[in-house]
Amino acid sequence: MHLGDAEPLADLGLRHVPVEAHQHQLLLAFGSVDETVRRHKPAPEAYHFVATALGVDPADICLIACHVWDTVGAQSAGWQAGLILRPGNAPLGVGPQPDYIGNDLDAIADQLIDKYRPDPSE
Repeated sequence: MHLGDAEPLADLGLRHVPVEAHQHQLLLAFGSVDETVRRHKPAPEAYHFVATALGVDPADICLIACHVWDTVGAQSAGWQAGLILRPGNAPLGVGPQPDYIGNDLDAIADQLIDKYRPDPSE
């Protein structure tokens, strides 16, 4: 699935995610980090630049990665983080722990859906 595929997102229960509206901003933000910030992940400046470029509060962003160093970097910038487990990349025994941990992207997506699913009684 690529960023413009809204229908698979709807199947995940994410009908209200404005993916297409932000596709251009996402590509510009991530593509400009090296040239503008001149810092690479996990430097906090890289994550701060993306949040600012998107006009989003860092606490409302979740980076999902299969590298522990990337989740630590995102969390140090105030982002949420999900870790996809791979051989040799278990969460560290110290420091910030990923908010979501799973064996694959589907497992992380299920956790996010459970957390943000609207309460039907409200």
